[in-house]
Amino acid sequence: MPNSLSRWRLRFLDGLSTGPEINNRPPVLPPKYPVATSKKRPLEARERQPDLGPDLFTWLEGEAYDGLAKWTLVERLAVISALLTAYDEQFARHGWVHRNLQPEHVCLQQDPVTGQFTARFIALETAALCATAGANHQFSPQYQPFEVLKTHCWYPQSEIYSLGVIMGCILGNVQVQAFWTELSCHGHTQSREQCYMENWKALEGYQQQKDSLEEEWCAICPPDYQRGEADMDTEFQLDDLQLQFQQVDQALVSAEMKQDDMLNTWCMQLFRLPFLLPAQYPGPDHEIPQAAMSEIIGELAQLLETMMHIDVDQRPSLNEIRQKMTSLYEVAVAVLVQPEGSSVGSRR
Repeated sequence: MPNSLSRWRLRFLDGLSTGPEINNRPPVLPPKYPVATSKKRPLEARERQPDLGPDLFTWLEGEAYDGLAKWTLVERLAVISALLTAYDEQFARHGWVHRNLQPEHVCLQQDPVTGQFTARFIALETAALCATAGANHQFSPQYQPFEVLKTHCWYPQSEIYSLGVIMGCILGNVQVQAFWTELSCHGHTQSREQCYMENWKALEGYQQQKDSLEEEWCAICPPDYQRGEADMDTEFQLDDLQLQFQQVDQALVSAEMKQDDMLNTWCMQLFRLPFLLPAQYPGPDHEIPQAAMSEIIGELAQLLETMMHIDVDQRPSLNEIRQKMTSLYEVAVAVLVQPEGSSVGSRR
């Protein structure tokens, strides 16, 4: 069998990783990333419990309480702080990644007395240790960075991107979501998400065909086979298998090139989008002075842009993000002009 029949080589951003054992090899973490400290799962995979509250998507759609449309800026910052705290407690400090972060997988609850928000991540059957994060499973591509879409390998900084998209949704920016649902992209009449998922399914299908052909070859190929040494029927079978393999391999290479072309194009298009946040948020009259509001919004937009940066190394750490959000929340509360007797961040 020709050497080209070794297993499919996964394409990484910094080159090609080779070897027949590539699919079983855990990705190598760069030194800057934390090493997993526990092999115990954050929580057992389970259905969402009623006491965790509605998921964030339900809040964003306005089906829970007053919905996002009526949230003040201070409330949004409080929700984001609860989100980051939950991610740190459930994943980051233990060296785990969720691998399918999206608003539907975050439950949000508000204390009816204090108005404080608490968050909890669910759908934990996809969670994995950072050092063994490569896998194939269903996920929503619009919440994943492009290095994940290329390799299906997750690192802590990959999830920083996902958290940035979710934070953008909470703050009222819809450009990333709109980008993925646009029609007529890349010469197709489907959304970018549909194009990506269909092409990835094609890649998986071609790989399965190659694996099957390899197994069939090994089953009928004589030991130490040299061409011309087997009987005529075996020779015909092997020639036919080799031809099939070459055809499937060409189709796989074509699908890989198409995927890279799509992702590279979309990556640059998305990176050029202006990351805009609303100039004002609802709330009490004279909630935040205009100058202070503009400064806070500007810093939020800058933070989200760095979190969703193309270059993984340009993204801030979770601790840096939490410190920044805490600072912005304190500033927002400090400049908030409250009517007498009102409580900041409380919506019942």
